[in-house]
Amino acid sequence: MFPRQPVAGFSATAKGCSYLPFSGSVLSSLAGDLEGYGQTKGSLHFDPADPLTTTLVRKLIRSRIAER
Repeated sequence: MFPRQPVAGFSATAKGCSYLPFSGSVLSSLAGDLEGYGQTKGSLHFDPADPLTTTLVRKLIRSRIAER
């Protein structure tokens, strides 16, 4: 049985939204797909008026699951 670990999270504030992969390597591994988005080492930032595409979210989630 796997220990319970989050796969991903989202955050919304007055300034915008963030995707949180709970991993230090997911965002860097998909750097080519993330051009145009603001980010830190641990979060991807986007405007709610221009949300992440379904395809991108699937790539992010699959990448995170693969590393677990």
